[in-house]
Amino acid sequence: MNNTDAKPTINHKNTQTLNGYKKTAIGTIPEDWEVKKLFEICNFTNGKGHEQIIETSGKYILVNSKFVSTQGMIFKTIDTNLCPLKKNDIAIVMSDVPNGKAIAKCFYVDKDDLYSLNQRVGNIRINSMANSTFIYYQLNRNKYYLKFDDGIKQTNLRKDEVLNCPILFPPLPEQHKIAEILSTWDDAIAKCKATIISLKVRNKGLSQQLLTGKKRLEGFNDKWTETTIEKITKNFSNKNKELIDARIYSVTNSNGFVYQSDHFSREVAGDDLTDYKIIRKNEFAYNPARINVGSIAFFTDEIGIISSLYVCFKTNDKVLNEFFIEWLKIEKTKHDIERYGEGGVRIYLWYDLFKKLKINLPSIEEQNAIVEVLAAANQELKNYETKLEALQLQKKGLMQQLLTGKIRVNVK
Repeated sequence: MNNTDAKPTINHKNTQTLNGYKKTAIGTIPEDWEVKKLFEICNFTNGKGHEQIIETSGKYILVNSKFVSTQGMIFKTIDTNLCPLKKNDIAIVMSDVPNGKAIAKCFYVDKDDLYSLNQRVGNIRINSMANSTFIYYQLNRNKYYLKFDDGIKQTNLRKDEVLNCPILFPPLPEQHKIAEILSTWDDAIAKCKATIISLKVRNKGLSQQLLTGKKRLEGFNDKWTETTIEKITKNFSNKNKELIDARIYSVTNSNGFVYQSDHFSREVAGDDLTDYKIIRKNEFAYNPARINVGSIAFFTDEIGIISSLYVCFKTNDKVLNEFFIEWLKIEKTKHDIERYGEGGVRIYLWYDLFKKLKINLPSIEEQNAIVEVLAAANQELKNYETKLEALQLQKKGLMQQLLTGKIRVNVK
């Protein structure tokens, strides 16, 4: 295992659970901890409007609610910094729609002279009494703030509401140690996320090259055959005339076939299911009005029924199902689906048009080899996604223990 794969650890020999606790208005805490209000340990300022000075590639990043809620993935830039943020500042979203996921979401500023604070976002500058990283972990989506969201109207936190948030306050050395431990997990999570992004880019490029013949695997030199979907698939429509006892499925663009009751929270089919279609294992179906956004899937259960609106087909022995599934995902195929589709705002691609799509096919042996390479690449990605979930779960558990004093750290 290399350094980038190493998991952060806590030396449990340096942790201890104390018996001395006391009851407070917000729960039981260690006897040497306090409960403070946020206003006791910080200065607060509101952001300013920057909408009129947005630039395509400005010098400063605008910290608005979208930037904070997407963890910096979506951002705007400006050239004039009207409300500068400093390193170790904490930006907090103060306005959001009912039941929104952005309200009280926080961003910890990691650099000077890079960020400017937008309106409807507040800045919390922690004073020397506290560790700003420790306070950030407590404030981010704090339950105290979430109670202001009534689920009906837009939530707008006032300055006094932000500053009245109760803070669990251990001795400063313990704050430093807790922040250090949680930051170690954050670093590991960030590295894992970066690896996942890199692997997604790699896998996308690998698929595009291998499935179009631009890159050949060692030992395969035979020329590929250009053909059409019509010559490698068969369209069918098996109506549910006998009213078989089977689950109703829907086709989604993200999860393939799913139970209709899961997709819509209930089964939306009427009492008469005779017009529905029967789908069996190793067959395909797609939504002709949404295939351009990926609503096409391969059925792996034994049998089911689907809406009559779906187009069904199966492949023949000229192509492996696994190869065809991967081919459907590449950008060239998506482009051709858009090109062959008909309609205005919504593109429709019925089988008579779908069957005209061209596809280049290698031998079955080379198809199988390509599938194996892509499967290995996808499995590596899944392993890192599983690792990320584990790290995030570990961090959540640590926060619940460390930020409440249920587990104490030895700061000696």
